[in-house]
Amino acid sequence: MDEQTIDGWWSVCNWDDGERILSTEWALLTLQKITAPTLEKPDLVILEKHEEWVNTSAGTYKVYFTAKNKGNIEAPSGHDVELNIDGVEMEQKEIPVALSPGATYNDIFNVTITLTDSADEITVCADINNEVDELSEDNCVTNIWPHKEFDTGQSKNPYPSIMGTHKGEIKPSQNINVCKLYTYPCAGTGGHTESIELYENDELIASGTWNGYQSDWHNLTLHNASGAPYVMLYEGYEYNYPIVTGSYPQIIHEPIKEVTGGTITCSSFVDANGKTYTDWIPAIRFE
Repeated sequence: MDEQTIDGWWSVCNWDDGERILSTEWALLTLQKITAPTLEKPDLVILEKHEEWVNTSAGTYKVYFTAKNKGNIEAPSGHDVELNIDGVEMEQKEIPVALSPGATYNDIFNVTITLTDSADEITVCADINNEVDELSEDNCVTNIWPHKEFDTGQSKNPYPSIMGTHKGEIKPSQNINVCKLYTYPCAGTGGHTESIELYENDELIASGTWNGYQSDWHNLTLHNASGAPYVMLYEGYEYNYPIVTGSYPQIIHEPIKEVTGGTITCSSFVDANGKTYTDWIPAIRFE
């Protein structure tokens, strides 16, 4: 009764009258679900980008990129990829070939960039002039370069270890643009950071929350107060942290430690059982 006949009528049931009112109402209630047609468009993205030094002493570098068509039909040639440094357009480069679904194109921008101060904010956008009608117009990727690290390294004696809340201070010895926090786990465990907050003079400047045991579960992304996925830490400044850990992270059993990129201290650590220590530093890397 839930299917229409070839002439457009609904099948008559045994309890219906000659006007087929019952059959028609029942059929309308049991119509088969209609599936919307799939949109067919290209979808251009920047799959990968990276920087390479031309002359480190002069602070010059080049930017490389890989564009990809994630859509389900071909993207024509002739659209442009833009390079933007610190909010200023530096170059547009044309993609000279058509990209079939799943196809990629690798290239390098012609311009040689000179580093501004200690780091640049680099944005690369596919189809910057909206020449291709796409499934999505989310076409840009941004990063801070070069990355400098604040790294405790692995602990020589990571045990005893337990999850809990670490509080302390970090003091960078260089300006560092931080995008991620990596936590060194004890061997064979899922040691990680659940959350972190960074404070400068009691003002929250950045925070991050763990996304669970996914492919990049060792890392946690930090967002600054504006929501951008990075925060600038300055040489000689003091930043206070609470770091909440899970499972069994590596522990540096010292109250203060000189590390790559600065100094880290422990003011307190409260473990999952409520015990308090003053010489438990989590083995971490800001990058």
